[in-house]
Amino acid sequence: MAPGRWQIAKRRQEFRGESFANVARVTAVLAFYVIEIINHHGARSLGMPAVVGKDLHALVTTLVGAWVGAALLTVVTMRLRYFPIWLKYLTTSVDLALMTSVLAVLDGPKSPMLVGYFLVLALSATRFSKRLIACTATGTLVSYGILLWHTAVLQPAHAVPRYHQLIFALAVLILAGVLIVLVSAAERLVVALESAPNSTFPAGDAEKPGGDA
Repeated sequence: MAPGRWQIAKRRQEFRGESFANVARVTAVLAFYVIEIINHHGARSLGMPAVVGKDLHALVTTLVGAWVGAALLTVVTMRLRYFPIWLKYLTTSVDLALMTSVLAVLDGPKSPMLVGYFLVLALSATRFSKRLIACTATGTLVSYGILLWHTAVLQPAHAVPRYHQLIFALAVLILAGVLIVLVSAAERLVVALESAPNSTFPAGDAEKPGGDA
């Protein structure tokens, strides 16, 4: 198989993956904002009292608006068929920056929103770029470090123990490694399928009679 075949397939998947990531981005942000509204106004039926003040709610609303605006700008850019190679790095960087900003104004590393970092990292794999996954993992750890610094300086009450920090960092590295392995496996599969003439499966890997499926 020519080296360019995988690059073509990967480029197409990058476009599809960016579109999917954008939909997931907007869906996740709006779902979070619904919970934020409930936290602001309260909902007795859900057992959720009003715990977010007016000023904090306004700040979170601004960040959510910026996030949705960035997603809409991405849609417009892609509809115009302008899809530079650096777009996936830019949108991921925006995700990490806004995620860190939201966490900084809420409960810092104690916030359940911390899992959003893993969503950003998982979505990086939809672009089929091992480099993007590695960069996203690095960016996540840097963002988390900035969040910890911000918390230690301005919100010490929201600090978490060191072992929490180490477990988070380890989980990020493990997830990044798993995603890179999966993308590598997909690359090998595409190469094998393309190199097997008149066959849907790689030569020599066809199921043998009586063998396991």
